[in-house]
Amino acid sequence: MAGQSLNQPTVGIAATPDGKGYWLVAQDGGIFAFGDATFEGSLPQTGIPTDDIVAFSTTGTGQGYWLAGGDGAVYAFGDAPFKGPAA
Repeated sequence: MAGQSLNQPTVGIAATPDGKGYWLVAQDGGIFAFGDATFEGSLPQTGIPTDDIVAFSTTGTGQGYWLAGGDGAVYAFGDAPFKGPAA
């Protein structure tokens, strides 16, 4: 992050489908996109209070992702369809 400090530690990483980029996800749901990874939004932007993020997955297109909270909540961004909470 080139000397920038984060509000929360990172808890996940995923590569883009072509391997030319990646996303980092922070415990508070912050998303950081590098290379050809697209930023589709993050939880701190929404203002939605959430439990700590414990899982992160991307869509096959690389144009969306899901975040899962420790409370079972699922958050969809980009072309990731929302299919309800995990719990």
